Amino acid sequence: MPASSVLVLFIIAAMLYVFWKFGYRDERAEPYEEAINDVESRLDWARSRPTPLPAGMETHLQEAETLVAEAKKLWNGMKWDRALRTAWKARKAMNQAQDIFTADYKARN
Repeated sequence: MPASSVLVLFIIAAMLYVFWKFGYRDERAEPYEEAINDVESRLDWARSRPTPLPAGMETHLQEAETLVAEAKKLWNGMKWDRALRTAWKARKAMNQAQDIFTADYKARN
């Protein structure tokens, strides 16, 4: 097999790998962005509250904030599956914080 044929096969294989890699990323991009945007917007809302936050809520907010930062770092490092799982963990922590807020609100009213 001549060297030019090997080079052509290598280039085709490299192109297929790049297409697969970015297709794989695009498949995970929408749920990742949805989770990150959801958590960030709810974090902004929680941080804008004028009253003191209920006990325990601050811990979950800090956890969600840390997980969002970690998910972004993983995404930029091309670790898309781990970034998506971390974004979902951040959403879970945010849900727990919101549940605490809701329970406290209902108890006051």
